[in-house]
Amino acid sequence: MKFSYKDSYIDYEIVGEGYPVLMIHGTYADKRLMQGCMEPVVEKETSFKRIYFDLPGMGNSPASKEVRTADDMLDTVEAFINDVLGENKFSVAAESYGGYIARGVLKRFKERINAMFFIAPIIKPIKSERKLGDFIITDIDKDFLSTLGDYEKKKFTEAITNQVPDNFYRFQKEVLSGITCADKGFIEEMKRQNYAFKEKIDTDVFHGLAFFVAGRHDNVAGYEDIDTILPMFPDHQLYVLDRAGHQVQIDRGNVFSVLLDRWVSMVKERYLD
Repeated sequence: MKFSYKDSYIDYEIVGEGYPVLMIHGTYADKRLMQGCMEPVVEKETSFKRIYFDLPGMGNSPASKEVRTADDMLDTVEAFINDVLGENKFSVAAESYGGYIARGVLKRFKERINAMFFIAPIIKPIKSERKLGDFIITDIDKDFLSTLGDYEKKKFTEAITNQVPDNFYRFQKEVLSGITCADKGFIEEMKRQNYAFKEKIDTDVFHGLAFFVAGRHDNVAGYEDIDTILPMFPDHQLYVLDRAGHQVQIDRGNVFSVLLDRWVSMVKERYLD
């Protein structure tokens, strides 16, 4: 499906019916990242409507001349939410830079959002200001890695701490697929100049449920900066997983699914009739 906005459009997919959960992927990725980590858990629920979409310049959503800054990106997401969700209340799950966008969404839709689920969220958009973890390799199948092409091997070994075949196939399907088709020139230009909101976020306390799941060895977003925004989320649960990097949902897939299932159960108990 497509949502037309200004000179471009947003490509999106809705799965299921019922209570809406908006899924926001990170930079370079696309909706397949969120589908890959969310659907194995959420698809068991018959009362959740999952909204997956590609941010401008990523996946099947083309870059737009009207989107040059983080604020423009947020304006686009706001228009998409208003069109697809109307006046309904909803929850948000977001990964990496999508977690930064999600905090902007929370600023604009505070009264309509019930719960948040953050996956390896970027807290500070300027990378030089982040406290990053030290990337390590926790497991490796050298024989398998030797069968990969140079490009796939480089991307996989730079991103995944648990370097085994099953994790490669997930990485290939959920992450690398998006990286391959992303408009890198569009993204890099935004990152160089306008990656941070001019609009102030994290100014109001959010009393809804908030889960934060991060990897201790995340060298992209880090995990320590999450502490700086926790006062804005008094009803939070923070999980920093050992043996995991920025792709914590792949590095520790089983543990991640348990935590997501816990969040889903709490959302159902608190916010569904």
